[in-house]
Amino acid sequence: MDWELYTDPWYGIELEHPTGWTVRPEAGGARVLADELGRSWAYGRWVAGDGLPSPESVAKGFLARLRSRYPTVKVFRAGDDTEGSGLTFRFEAHSAGHRTVGLVRVAAEAEFILVVGYMGLAEEMSGLRPSFERVLGSFRPLEPVARTSWREPGEGAFAIQVPLDWGTQGGVQRDPGTGFAQLVFQASADPNALVCLYISTAPQMFVNGSGIMGMGIPGLPMCPYCGVDGFVRQILLPQLGQAHPDVRVEVVRRLPQAELRLSQEAAQVAPGQSLRCSAAEVILSYSENGVALRQVQELRTYEGPAAMMMPRLWFAETPWSYRAPEDEFDATRPVLAGMVDSFEVQPGWQSREMGMRQQQVMASHRRTQNLQMATFWNISRDQDMIDSMIMGSYERRSAAQDRVAKGWSDATLGRRDVVTAWGDTIYGVEGGFNRYWTNAVGDVLATDNWLFEPGLGWDEVR
Repeated sequence: MDWELYTDPWYGIELEHPTGWTVRPEAGGARVLADELGRSWAYGRWVAGDGLPSPESVAKGFLARLRSRYPTVKVFRAGDDTEGSGLTFRFEAHSAGHRTVGLVRVAAEAEFILVVGYMGLAEEMSGLRPSFERVLGSFRPLEPVARTSWREPGEGAFAIQVPLDWGTQGGVQRDPGTGFAQLVFQASADPNALVCLYISTAPQMFVNGSGIMGMGIPGLPMCPYCGVDGFVRQILLPQLGQAHPDVRVEVVRRLPQAELRLSQEAAQVAPGQSLRCSAAEVILSYSENGVALRQVQELRTYEGPAAMMMPRLWFAETPWSYRAPEDEFDATRPVLAGMVDSFEVQPGWQSREMGMRQQQVMASHRRTQNLQMATFWNISRDQDMIDSMIMGSYERRSAAQDRVAKGWSDATLGRRDVVTAWGDTIYGVEGGFNRYWTNAVGDVLATDNWLFEPGLGWDEVR
């Protein structure tokens, strides 16, 4: 089995681990996962500072947290170490139907108290125990990188830990149309930003199909939903390829815990709707100005809730990304990852922002409903107008056809219709004359003589 030395200058730890195992650093320690699911892992942490507690009190605190997580855990005292400066406990518990066993050792050192341990599936422990013991024996604290806290200057929206000599910039950017806030931050170790961290909460939005009457949304691209794998191939690589033609993907590692959080958030936002989501860590490589670089970024894709007859939206987010020259990447990555871990949105600002967003979303829903009602009314009105135009045209065409047909019939039969001065129609009088008169009993007199006057009792008709 090959072993690697892991050095983390951000959290100030150093340890050895088998190649292929995953190190998850945290404040004052780290976990070393023997498998991707984290079923078997080693743990190391130290307590430092003035007024150190006793190893016994530290051990009691650790076991109390263990019992809170595994209520059925059984703990066995394994005895003190050979020098009498520490305690060792073994334990076993059942988790998700599996029997888990482990060990925790608390030892007092010169300037700190070291807590190390391991746990894993009982059936795998005999093969893992030698490696775990070597990992525990390799835990060493280091002097961490000197850093300071950078706080967003405009609204106090977020804070992040950065190395003292790094350049920083960022703040809150609000959409001029909606007022929604986007948090942006960049920290660079050099003027060319070859070693840099970039944080952005601004998502890319896409329209998944069309809404009523085939309408999309102006300004948003139309693209069927795709998970992280499809997004990397279809969108991310073409975008990066414009500036870096040699870009290539090294690893796309799914993040099950992030996907679970996205699913839980979707269930709260849209109860009863099945919304697709995915999350992954993507490692890329490319060159810039002759320097070979590696870049790591988190990528999330998720569907928005369905809205009645409106286009369906989906989103892609890259909440953080960092890069470094290839020959510096392994040494610099712990610092960049530690900065990501330290990024924290301030709860008070977040609460205010969420309240404002909820009000804006409700107002947007009202505007959408009003727009839908106006659309329906316009469609109904336009349909009525179209129907009236069609019927009017049909009636006029039918009347014209009737007149033409009657004209041919009258011409064939030598007949015509005339109308009296009071609006009555006399049908079928003899045709071919220029002037017609009628009397009170309905007699009709016809002539071509323009000078003829029939006398009293006769009225001319047309």
